[in-house]
Amino acid sequence: MIKRIFSLFIFGLISFPVMAGDIYRYVDEDGRVHYTDEPPPQYGSQAEQLDLGGVQTYDAARVPQTPEPPTRSDSSAAPLRYEVVEMLRPRPEETIRDPSHTLTVSVRLTPPLRTKLGHSLQYFVDGKPSGGPTTSTSRTLTEVFRGTHSVQVVVLDKSGRQVGQTETRSVFMKPPSVNR
Repeated sequence: MIKRIFSLFIFGLISFPVMAGDIYRYVDEDGRVHYTDEPPPQYGSQAEQLDLGGVQTYDAARVPQTPEPPTRSDSSAAPLRYEVVEMLRPRPEETIRDPSHTLTVSVRLTPPLRTKLGHSLQYFVDGKPSGGPTTSTSRTLTEVFRGTHSVQVVVLDKSGRQVGQTETRSVFMKPPSVNR
């Protein structure tokens, strides 16, 4: 057991210099910028050693909790329930690689949305409404930038009370990056 611990300690000491290596930046004859741990010999004199200044960290946004279920103001009125309020798109924890920063959300309701009773859908991104209420079961949300986001759709009655909702889903926006 002690041999194993000692071996791991020695391995850690040996690998540390590899992890803490130098980074160089150089520009080739076509004007492209390159980053490397070892510049090619022909660019050795032009290569600039970079100081990265430590590890970069990121604090992810908190995912809001599901909104409170609706409260009935008139206890004698029978609630108009939806058997199914299901988000079809995006899939749970889907990675979206759209360069235009848009996210299409689609839902299915059983029974269909009761528009004659004034029911509508409100789409949420990160707990905030995205646009106003609509009767469309699909909406393209704009300006959803890189990162982790929560998405949810809520069914509202004509007075704005919540009568149904989808589950909250996490999605990952990761548009393609452009290499120069």
